[in-house]
Amino acid sequence: MNRKRAGLILFAGGLAFVAMVVFAGAQPPQSARPVESPTAAPLTETRIVERVTAATDRGLEYLRRKQRPDGGWANNHAINGLALLAFMGRGHVPGRGPYKDVLEKGKKYMLTTANAATGFVAFGTMYEHGLATLALAEMYGKDPDPQLEEKLRRAVDLIVQCQSPAAGSS
Repeated sequence: MNRKRAGLILFAGGLAFVAMVVFAGAQPPQSARPVESPTAAPLTETRIVERVTAATDRGLEYLRRKQRPDGGWANNHAINGLALLAFMGRGHVPGRGPYKDVLEKGKKYMLTTANAATGFVAFGTMYEHGLATLALAEMYGKDPDPQLEEKLRRAVDLIVQCQSPAAGSS
């Protein structure tokens, strides 16, 4: 799968997840509602949460299967960071649980590919670096690994150094 398609798939999956969470309580117009059999249980808030949780878990299982042996999903840390954020957003943490290896491999890949001299955690753009830094920061809140802290501090320092006097990136 090419990088552009992989990015679009992860973006669409993330967008779908956000939409499901945001609109989980919203009711579609009567004409758009599926016809349920009279014996079907009503679609309650609990059932909606169950459906969203099941869909999220299927998505995480898909991401687990697509993780490369080196720990990444693509040669783009924006995609890698979003994948890691998806696991952590569902409550999974490095070193524990069913996805501990996924998170550990992803963390190791991002840390070993980060530029030690500059703190740049990306293969191309500052956008990629920003999402990677966000994922590393979220991970550090759950895994106080000294190597993670060192790389995260350098990554944040780089963002600060790149700000213009008007507070935007230069």
